[in-house]
Amino acid sequence: METLPSCKVCFVCGKENRHGLRIQFFADHHLVRGTFKALDFLCGYPRIVHGGIMASVADEVMWWAASWKNASPCVTVELNVKYLKPASTDQEYELTAQVVKQKKRIVEVEGEVRDKTGQVYAAAWGKYLLYSGAKKRETMQVLDFKGCSEEVRGRYVKNL
Repeated sequence: METLPSCKVCFVCGKENRHGLRIQFFADHHLVRGTFKALDFLCGYPRIVHGGIMASVADEVMWWAASWKNASPCVTVELNVKYLKPASTDQEYELTAQVVKQKKRIVEVEGEVRDKTGQVYAAAWGKYLLYSGAKKRETMQVLDFKGCSEEVRGRYVKNL
């Protein structure tokens, strides 16, 4: 399993965002994984994780799946989330995602938010547009590769 970089100031994965979630993502071949535990201030109702937070973590793990497969930053162009069960703040959740289809620069990804028993709380799917040219180079500058292997760093850098 490979440690993926983070995007420095990102609310979900950024290590430099002091108000963020700071989730670390990992690549396990074609699957991207992370874990998440919401704090009480991220609630909609008492002890229930806000739906927007659930959508954010689902979007982020899917973003990293698209990015990892293509070794390139991207941008979300469509996000769909199906909420299956209210998520409480008293447990940790596993985030998973994988690419299911790709046409040129549009990457389609499916993801899930589940508990340790495998119960799915949110199922998501989205489309991501891979950056190219100057926008790709600019976006690569905000990736933080601390803790990543030279193989991961090299994979992204060689695709500039």
